[in-house]
Amino acid sequence: MGSATADTTMDFNVNNAEFSKNASVSALVTGEPFGWNGNYAMNDMVTTGQVRNRPVITFTNGTAATRTVDVAVFIGG
Repeated sequence: MGSATADTTMDFNVNNAEFSKNASVSALVTGEPFGWNGNYAMNDMVTTGQVRNRPVITFTNGTAATRTVDVAVFIGG
């Protein structure tokens, strides 16, 4: 996995539950495949119950530099 970069962070919430706050986003590594369940996975969860679940993912760039974030989200039914 790439080195974490403290200047780019992620918050992940589902409904009112907080699962990640200010988690460092891993730097992309040349030759490392990006996709489901690879080395870049930061959260892997299954929601249950008969309620509507609303995931909210927020990325924050703490620098003046441009950052690109690749995201893969799977919501099954």
